[in-house]
Amino acid sequence: GGLFGGSKSPVEINLYGADLEELDRLSNEIIEKIKGVEGLKDIEKSLKKTKPELHIVVDRQKASRMGLSVYQIAATVETAMLGKVVSRYHETGDEYDIRLRFQKDYRQNIEDITNIKIQSPLGFALPLSQVASFTKAYGPITITRKDQDRVVTITGTDFGRNLGDIVKDVENAISSITLKDGYFYDIGGGYEDMQSSFTELSKALIVAIILIYMVMAAQFESFSQPFIVMFTLPLAYIGVIIGLGVTGKTLSVPAFMGLIILMGIVVNNGIVMIDYINQLRQKGMKKTKAIITGAGVRLRPILITSITTIAGMLPMAFSTAEGSEMRTPMAVAVSSGLLFGMLLTLFVVPAVYSVVDTISKKARSRINKIVIGEEE
Repeated sequence: GGLFGGSKSPVEINLYGADLEELDRLSNEIIEKIKGVEGLKDIEKSLKKTKPELHIVVDRQKASRMGLSVYQIAATVETAMLGKVVSRYHETGDEYDIRLRFQKDYRQNIEDITNIKIQSPLGFALPLSQVASFTKAYGPITITRKDQDRVVTITGTDFGRNLGDIVKDVENAISSITLKDGYFYDIGGGYEDMQSSFTELSKALIVAIILIYMVMAAQFESFSQPFIVMFTLPLAYIGVIIGLGVTGKTLSVPAFMGLIILMGIVVNNGIVMIDYINQLRQKGMKKTKAIITGAGVRLRPILITSITTIAGMLPMAFSTAEGSEMRTPMAVAVSSGLLFGMLLTLFVVPAVYSVVDTISKKARSRINKIVIGEEE
């Protein structure tokens, strides 16, 4: 699920800080900065102030002269309007809260709130309006936290442009914004998932190369010949780059997975050719003639196996159905890489085989001379 995307937006800017007003101001500034980024659409922010509120601001000096604390005033207002559970009623095993608060007729409007009587420890009561002021405002519907910090998320979608290039332009656009101490941002969303997926797939690619080499070294009983076969990998990757470029695709996560799949397919051509050349040499045929004969005899099997695989990938590569944007890059990577790998294998691998074999013979003769010299 992480490799093929989830519910996150392609671009997410997470803005962290303590004060909601400052976060709201900074988020609006960021939105203005990134509006001009090409390919970034549907920009929204998570902090939406649409909930009507009444802000009660206590005059601390007046309240202190009356012997009142902010806590006492807040508790009285909360009890009057919201209520306070003072006991529980038990009946046939069930419990019901008994909530103490003003009757409905005395908590209908703002005037009822301003007239709430606050009992002072000095022995008298006074209305709330004498020690507090009132302001109508709009507050956030939700307050989101991430890693114990308040966060405002600015989201956007990509359209007609590479996601990596969009994120680079976004970073350049908001780099000029001055943030106060305690305020910072990071970029996440689908881009963050993509970077994480590339890291994991890179590890898988390295492991795949090691495993392929180990298997071939065991089968060929040689350390040098697996390198000849694995020389087909960079040849195939040339085809992948050309194929993605011609079709207008980018090196996305599905395309990267296609690279890993391609590794197990494209080496088959080299294995078939090298193994047959070795068989001919074991029968007494000279190296050059064995290479020419082996490449010629194995030409048709290599063409048949490669073309059938490529033909099987073509419907997926040129698909325009729903969801094809996830499958097409993988099919293009496999088919184009296999096509170029097949063509170049027929010419490059025999030449590489000849060169590596000559180098291996010289290395073995030097080692033998050194060993013989030490024995003498």
